[in-house]
Formats: sequence, structure tokens, C-alpha cells
Amino acid sequence: MSLRTKMKNIRMPLELNNVQFLKKKFGCLGTGGRKRVAETVDEEREACKKRQKLKIDLEGPGDDEVTTLSHIDILKAEYKKGSPDLAMIARKMERTFAFRWKKINDPNLSVEDILLDFPALRERNFLAGEAERHGIFKPLWNTYLKLQTSLIELMKYAKCRSKNYKRHYSEYQEGMDSTLDEDQRTDFCVRFALQLLPSLFKENEEYLLVHSQEEIKSPAPVLTFQGGEYQLHINGSSVFSRQNSKFTNAFECMFQSYFVFSLEYPKPIEKTLLFLESYIFQHNCKLPSSVCTWAKKIGMA
Repeated sequence: MSLRTKMKNIRMPLELNNVQFLKKKFGCLGTGGRKRVAETVDEEREACKKRQKLKIDLEGPGDDEVTTLSHIDILKAEYKKGSPDLAMIARKMERTFAFRWKKINDPNLSVEDILLDFPALRERNFLAGEAERHGIFKPLWNTYLKLQTSLIELMKYAKCRSKNYKRHYSEYQEGMDSTLDEDQRTDFCVRFALQLLPSLFKENEEYLLVHSQEEIKSPAPVLTFQGGEYQLHINGSSVFSRQNSKFTNAFECMFQSYFVFSLEYPKPIEKTLLFLESYIFQHNCKLPSSVCTWAKKIGMA
């Protein structure tokens, strides 16, 4: 048998190795050309989710599944301690991010399942840290002050649009009369503004904040306010390990949870959340014209 015939019989086809991989990564199978780019704007929109997210590096730091599960066990054990090592928890959360993101996007797992494996996400600081990995950063205090100065214009437009305007205004006045602390007064202003904001888009503010768990209308993230404390609920489950007394802290967690747990905005509050994403959290997203128009009217744009 000739050497040529022998090598032909034992050589593995290149198509099963690097060539096939490169075709999948850089070209179109069967054509040898590059991947087709969306030809129209509408076609491009169809391929994108309504809520834009940063691309996630799913390769992670290179840990195998056994090592990752070991990190998770250490995380759980450390979190249960009376005085946990927060720096160590932060490192383990970073190491397990790729694994966690895959689990979050598993349709068979609920938010409660994720919280069982990663209870640190019940803490405001770790939830905020997770949101930063998606490009959602804590709003600057100046942004809240800007919203506070827009409150007069917002009240003018929302007075005839919000069904619960009198109730919200009464709670706002009660809070403002109860303190002279500037941070607390700003907190009351921000809450009042966010209760009025959905009415501009003919949406329901009860998808953001209600007074009891019985009033919750959606499995999406929503805050409850009872006894001066705020709690975050997702799909009927309480998220915070400890309730928050400051509205801005609780509100930030509520919004961040949409990105952390890969949740779509509910239709009854979608435009309000897009407004918050763009003008409060300063995150680039595609906005309906009505959101831009109202932002200019109340002085937020």
C-alpha cells in the first residue's frame, strides 16, 4: 500500500476540526462568506430584546463545574456566619458569575431557586455589585436632586392623570412635615415623583410600589411599604434579608433586579421603567418617542 493511500485512510477530515469551528465563528456554513448583517432597522430590532443588556463573558475564570460548586458551598457557609467575610464573598461571587448567569437564564429555575444557591443576592450591596456587571450603576445623588426639582412640573401634569394623586400627595406632605433632614426630604420627594411618573404614560404605579403584599398585581419586582420599611418581592417571594427604611435604596434594588435576574419589563409599566433606565440610571437604551417627550416636558432631558 502506498504512503499516500495509507495517509488518506487514517487522516481525520479537517472539516471536523479547526475549519468547521472557524466557519461557525466567522462565516456562513455552505457559503464561505461572512455572517449576514440585518438589512433593515426593523429586522435588526426583531433580533434584539427590548431591554438591552451588555454582552456577558460566559467563559468565566476557567473553573470547572466541580470547582464552581465548591465555591458556591463556601459562599453559603460564609453567608450564614454571624460576621461573614464580605471581601471573600465578593470574590466568590465574581468567580461564580458565569455559572450563575447560565442558571438565571434556565427557564426551569425560579428567582427563589437562584437565591437559595446565592443568598448574598438578598443583600443590597451584593445585588448592586451584580447589577454593575451588567452595566447598571447606582444613580448619582445629583440625579435624584434633578428629579426633585422636576417635581413641580411633574405634579402639574400628573394631578389630573393619577387616580391616587390625593393619597400620594397626602403621604408626601406627611413625610416632609416629619423631618428637617435634607436626605430624608429628598427621599420623600423621589418616592412621590416615582408614584406620579407612571401616570404620564397611562401606566399603573402599583407595579412599582404598594402598601401590602396582598396588593401585588404582578410576579415582576415590586416594593411593599409597611411600618416605615420597604421589602422587595419577586414572584411572591421576599428578596431582602433585612427590610430597608430608605426608599432610594429599596428602589435601586427593585430596578437592578430586572437585570440581575434577567427579567423583562412588564407591559403595564414598561415605559416608566425605560424612563428610569435612561434618565435615572443613565443606561443607554432605545426609547419610545413619548418617553423622550415627557422627559423634556418635566425637565429631565
